[in-house]
Amino acid sequence: MPHHRARHTPLGRWMVVRRACRKARRSPRPELRLPAIATGRPIYVGKFETSLQDRDGQTHFKLGETGRSTLRRSIAALLDDSLQLRSQPRRLENPGYFDKFGLAVHHDEALQRWIGRHLTIAVWLKPPDAVDEDGRFLLGIERALLNLWTPPLNDKDNPAPWRELRKFRKVMADEARAWRPTR
Repeated sequence: MPHHRARHTPLGRWMVVRRACRKARRSPRPELRLPAIATGRPIYVGKFETSLQDRDGQTHFKLGETGRSTLRRSIAALLDDSLQLRSQPRRLENPGYFDKFGLAVHHDEALQRWIGRHLTIAVWLKPPDAVDEDGRFLLGIERALLNLWTPPLNDKDNPAPWRELRKFRKVMADEARAWRPTR
């Protein structure tokens, strides 16, 4: 993931885009089970309301945060076979909320390496003169992007969500539900 210099970024939107394969001129990576989409088209659109570095850099793109990030859980669910990822409850001391599964440290490290090698972030900043006291401006931008691109990893507010994603995530949630501590 790119390094962000500014500590406090203005409000805006960000998107995750797959990097194009170097071999041949094709985009799909067989290990990330996604529907065929064009190179450069976002696979996820998100928002940052305070700072990209504070919210998203500290949750979606940080090691050990899979249980707190819908994006990381979705990517993990799509890579579980190719990276041999196994889910577990995000809070081992108090298992529950299995749909918000976490990963063991070595599995989270493998996911983090994959994300760093294969995904990139594109950022759009709200123009300084755009007033958005009630959040409608940014919400309108987000909905327009979701309507335009229908990114497969966005489930909420997506006019054409990719239904297979729920199936992949359910497999990981069921695995976390069946998890038992080793003795």
